[in-house]
Amino acid sequence: MHMKQEEMLDKIRRSAESVPTPASLEPEQMMKKLDQTADDNKSSRNKKSSKKIWGYGGLAAAVLAVCVMTRLPNRALTGAGNPEHGQQEQMLPPEEGKEADQPGSANMEELADTKEEKEYLVSSYEELYDQIQKQASEGCDSVIYDTGMGNILTETGAAPGEAAAGGAALGNMKPDSTKMEVTSSNPDGFSETNIQVQGVDEGDLVKTDGTYIYVSTGDRGKIQIIKAAGKTMEVVGRIGDTSTVRGAKHIEEFYINGQYITVIRMDYGSHATFLETYDLKNPKEPKLLGSVKQDGYYKESRRNGDYVYLFTDYYAEMDAGKDEIERYVPKIDGSVIPLNCIYLPETPSGTSYLVASSLDMKNPGQVVQSKAVYSEGDQFYVSQSNIYIGNMSYDYKATQYDYTELLKFSYKDGKISFYGHGNVDGYLNNQFSMDEYEGNLRLVTTLSHQSGQQTNSLIILDNKLKKLSEIEELAPGEQIYSARFMGDTAYFVTFRNMDPLFSADLSDPKNPKILGELKITGFSEYLHPYSDGLLLGIGREISPDTGNFKGLKLSMFDTNDPSDVKERDKMVEKTFEYTPAWENHKSVVISAEKNLIGFAVEEYNKDRREWLNQYVVYSYEKDQGFTRRLTHQLAKDRDQSQTRGLYIGEWFYVVEEDKITVFDMAHFNEFGHLNY
Repeated sequence: MHMKQEEMLDKIRRSAESVPTPASLEPEQMMKKLDQTADDNKSSRNKKSSKKIWGYGGLAAAVLAVCVMTRLPNRALTGAGNPEHGQQEQMLPPEEGKEADQPGSANMEELADTKEEKEYLVSSYEELYDQIQKQASEGCDSVIYDTGMGNILTETGAAPGEAAAGGAALGNMKPDSTKMEVTSSNPDGFSETNIQVQGVDEGDLVKTDGTYIYVSTGDRGKIQIIKAAGKTMEVVGRIGDTSTVRGAKHIEEFYINGQYITVIRMDYGSHATFLETYDLKNPKEPKLLGSVKQDGYYKESRRNGDYVYLFTDYYAEMDAGKDEIERYVPKIDGSVIPLNCIYLPETPSGTSYLVASSLDMKNPGQVVQSKAVYSEGDQFYVSQSNIYIGNMSYDYKATQYDYTELLKFSYKDGKISFYGHGNVDGYLNNQFSMDEYEGNLRLVTTLSHQSGQQTNSLIILDNKLKKLSEIEELAPGEQIYSARFMGDTAYFVTFRNMDPLFSADLSDPKNPKILGELKITGFSEYLHPYSDGLLLGIGREISPDTGNFKGLKLSMFDTNDPSDVKERDKMVEKTFEYTPAWENHKSVVISAEKNLIGFAVEEYNKDRREWLNQYVVYSYEKDQGFTRRLTHQLAKDRDQSQTRGLYIGEWFYVVEEDKITVFDMAHFNEFGHLNY
């Protein structure tokens, strides 16, 4: 059993000591589920594949097992405040048809400001209860919690919709541009989190503001504040694990915004997520400014300007009585979501809510606005003005049976408004399979057919999520592994035994065209624009004859002519078996200006018969290709998915959970380390 699974079970056991747990969620049952599916989880491409030698010989199209819980969208709203600490939670709902009188709430006219919002309003709590019970009677309540990740496992043990970070979509492009600003570097001379959309920050476990490095210690629930002045480092302050809620130790992610830090914590015992905001004006003594509690497991978040947007999954209790509204309607700071803020789709499925809230980091005592959608969200794409949520669903009566329900919200300065609803055939590989451009949403999806074959589609929707165009039947027998949208051009990778890198012209949204198809060995799981006319791929080398895994692969593609893309250079690291970069774009630091590409890897040493964790840094020159500049040994027998590389000025820092090592960037010589 993997270390992550052991940690997961430990969390469940600790939580079970103080919280009544349904029989299906008892630790022993969780252990059985994990043991039954351990082999499947090891080989699933949507799971971490550490210490697993990959083979792709005779790879067949995936056969989807019938999921116990299918999922479809719904919509809901809320405005809620933050009661004073120590005040007992208010469990009573507001009167039906009446807005709750609570800080931060808006009136009905402000909330339901589009016809779509009004159309999907639930008429009563009774209607909502009846709908939930209907879904439960159809067998939609058999799920187990993956407490390590905050997701849900079906009876097969898989987390539908969970996928690798195969590419980053472009969010802030000029109409005629085929370039993208590098999102992991800063003009002030320090690296930032590698994000999807320029101007829309994503939470992470390590961040820097150019003066301090902030490091989460994960399950220990602390954030270390480290002053970094070249080779000199010292811990100057920390944020502890008992600031507001003793049960909410685990830190999921956090954000830095000037002198403010917002920390996202999970309390696995109460299945609730907390937003804690601190003033860092004096980093030696961080001052708590406010805390907000939101029901549900942490799912996703974003920051735009001063506002953090939080998304959680909340599961209704199936055995709740009709009058026990607080057991099947989510709460913000102890107050259930008002009736006139709850939305249902035409054909809801599943028993979960997606709860979305916004928080002003400079005024964090209460949420600005919240909405709860009666649906689970699988994939989240957030542009500078809209939020798109994809939800994978199934229709087994159809010959092509998987599809994605889409929700669209507009947002600005903390206000969230429901904007549209639609669906497309197939499932999304990850959040980067979506991209907004000139008001349209572009997507690439993989479709599963009852024949057992898979195909792929390129789809363009208008601003109301109505289909403008579609290219179907792409790469039969293959599935999408990564995508990159760059202005009027899209690049996406499919794979079976060879890696076709497709390029498509999207300049006419009603008539997109495939420009080219480059076939090479292996495939890229992450695509990133490196500099003008160059596209970086991080993936796997695969033997076209046997399908066997041959090592980690770096590719540099020449995209100056999108109709004739070429693999200009490649490097295959035969002993590297795994990297978090395949799954999490935030684990990679890339800067063409600094000429560096850095990420953690796992290497199997055959001579010593052991696994080694390392951090590696590469440079790239057009006349020399890739060069490995740094190989730094990391702690053994530890999950390195949190390890990050970052730079401040001309110094490079490798940040582990309990240690930072500093190197000069001229020669990557080690100049010291700091334990904390």
